Amino acid sequence: MKKIKIGIRNLSEILYKNGHIESGFFRKAEASDGRNNQKKIQKDRGEDYQTEVHIIREVFIDETMLTLSGRIDGVEKVKDNYILEEIKTTESFDENKKIEYMSQLKIYGYIFSCDKELEFIDLRLVVTDIDLTKIQKFEYNYSFIELQKFFYETIKSYYYLFNKTWKKYEENKNLVKTAPFPYSSFRKGQRECSAFIYRSIRAKVQGVLEAPTGIGKTPASIFSFIKYSSNDFKRAVFLTARNTGRKNIRKSIEFFNTKNLPFFTVFIISKKEICVNDVQICNPDHCPYASDYNNKLREVLPLFSQQMIYDKEDIEKLALKYKICPFELSLDLSLFADLTVCDYNYVYDPIIQFKRLYDRAVETVLIVDEAHNLFSRTVDMYSGVISSDSIEVLRKYFIKKSKSVYSQLLKLKKAITSLHCDMIKEFSDDKFYKIISDYDYEINKLSDYFVRKAIKYFIESDNFPDQEIVEAIFEFFAFNIRSGFTESSTKVITEKKGKNFTFETYNPDPSEIIKKINDSFYSTIMMSATAFPLNSFSVVSGLTSPKFYSSEYPFPVENLNVKAIPIDVRYSNRSNSLDSINHIIGKSGKSIVFFSSFSYMNQYLTKYPAIDNDLVQFSGMDEGTRNEYFNKVTEHNFNNIYAVFGGIFSEGIDLNGIVDSIIIIGVGYGAPDFRSELRKEAYNTRDLNGNSIVYIEPGIKKVIQAVGRGIRSDHDKCNVILIDSRYYKFSFKKLLPKHWKL
Repeated sequence: MKKIKIGIRNLSEILYKNGHIESGFFRKAEASDGRNNQKKIQKDRGEDYQTEVHIIREVFIDETMLTLSGRIDGVEKVKDNYILEEIKTTESFDENKKIEYMSQLKIYGYIFSCDKELEFIDLRLVVTDIDLTKIQKFEYNYSFIELQKFFYETIKSYYYLFNKTWKKYEENKNLVKTAPFPYSSFRKGQRECSAFIYRSIRAKVQGVLEAPTGIGKTPASIFSFIKYSSNDFKRAVFLTARNTGRKNIRKSIEFFNTKNLPFFTVFIISKKEICVNDVQICNPDHCPYASDYNNKLREVLPLFSQQMIYDKEDIEKLALKYKICPFELSLDLSLFADLTVCDYNYVYDPIIQFKRLYDRAVETVLIVDEAHNLFSRTVDMYSGVISSDSIEVLRKYFIKKSKSVYSQLLKLKKAITSLHCDMIKEFSDDKFYKIISDYDYEINKLSDYFVRKAIKYFIESDNFPDQEIVEAIFEFFAFNIRSGFTESSTKVITEKKGKNFTFETYNPDPSEIIKKINDSFYSTIMMSATAFPLNSFSVVSGLTSPKFYSSEYPFPVENLNVKAIPIDVRYSNRSNSLDSINHIIGKSGKSIVFFSSFSYMNQYLTKYPAIDNDLVQFSGMDEGTRNEYFNKVTEHNFNNIYAVFGGIFSEGIDLNGIVDSIIIIGVGYGAPDFRSELRKEAYNTRDLNGNSIVYIEPGIKKVIQAVGRGIRSDHDKCNVILIDSRYYKFSFKKLLPKHWKL
């Protein structure tokens, strides 16, 4: 029997939502305010009012069991009668939205009536604008017969859209159940990795897999998931931080599909990268792909089963054929995928989070690749910043457009400028920031009110702003959201940047927020070649009592020749180190050389310029240049590569023994800055080794990741030269892999 699960809100949106795509920014603002408005309205209800009432219903149709679930915003009992309430926030309410919202409420009403054996029930739709100044109520009484008829008409419509997809699901599951591992054999240690992931998913626990680069963590994890899912229907989200990681995943999935291991996969690509319109403005007046989106979507969805993989090129083809937004299409298609591949921010970033994913998180396996990167990524996700540059851009705009919005902006500007000027006397050439100890969050309130008034102005005036204005307002909106996640370690900072300044709420340790997200999933699996030490890795990654497995090095140890050369390469001695470094590079053959920073690399190349056919990484490389470099590496068309730690050459690219040497200059981190010191302080207060967590461990992990590029098979050989006197210190040496044998 086929088993399908879907959230009731998603079901209503698919079948009953009409109209165009509205600006993603405006929708995010409505969603954010919607959650707050809902709580405020619920708070004013009586004692007999229950909030967030969970309901679930199984429906059988043509050998398919469809499980619908959702949460009713409010249930109120009045004598022997029940009132179900749905609360929505929107600035553009019309008849189309009323039909969509009421469809959701009527499905709730039918399921609730079945559970309580009711003949009649009252349904109340509450619609408000973002600042709760206009609240509309729509109240209806329905009989059970009326709701039953609507419910089954809805189910039949949904079945019509997805019948072919459901049949394909069942065919895929039957093939997967009996299919062996698709490769001729497991690599050394790979079977154990796969078994560990399978057991962790089956036990519904969090797991940390530490396995060396080259062992095949990606195919092992995918195989484990689809095997488990073939017996107990689950979906998975696979997080990867880089385009190169995405390409490797696609390569594995394509191979699986040729070996009787088929499963639906959707890749979510950033809006900026996948947009096919001339200008990236999500408005039907500027973009034909935003016009009448939802009706076009219902044309495309029945075609979903025609192929197994939907990556950037596949989604763009559908977008161009049906004139439908490719970014929104990828989000909608992912609801029906067995596996969704996307960046970290679609799960962890409060601004970009794919909210519909959380409707089914309890039934979803989360797999985080290269999980050692999560620590640095999430700090920025929960820190809010306002710049004086953006204030000035908006001041020039609103002074001509709206007196009320301009007036609110001036209040905000005055508050920020006053606070900054009070602190400026403490600045100097070597101290350009100040931590504010007695901040009362008044600026957050003013910023929130400004964003509300600005959005209301644009909607009411039907005046869609250009991209510069959207980005400037989005900065304030993002600040409001990110700064709302304050922890005990959060610091409020004003910082001078040339003639301008920024105001920031900085969260140096968002691990408790990340923990709540990880805990919401059916199982969370984190994979890395450098998941050590387990205690600190678990803390910064927000894990709860994870199971741990560390795999041995899978390749011949003698093929990796590691040596350390004690040269002082710290910042104060860089200029003195250049001649020695050049001597080592000159006698090391074809090499990839990793520096701790662009400034250090450029200092070396200024004295010893790159020659023809050398590849030199530079800051801000676009995708086209990166691909050009990768092609040259694949074709062995280079002399030496000069790169920095943590960049495109240190993760996600395979050198497969094509270089003689990997030269590592430094221990993976640069000079301390004040934000790093705040992170160190935050972990020290938790009785952890902040210096090791913030500096030493991430630095050594970058080194190990970079070295891992060299050997990817039993036949590859590579020399590794570690240039830094600190490699002989115990605090550094103890973190290096045992098979390096220094």
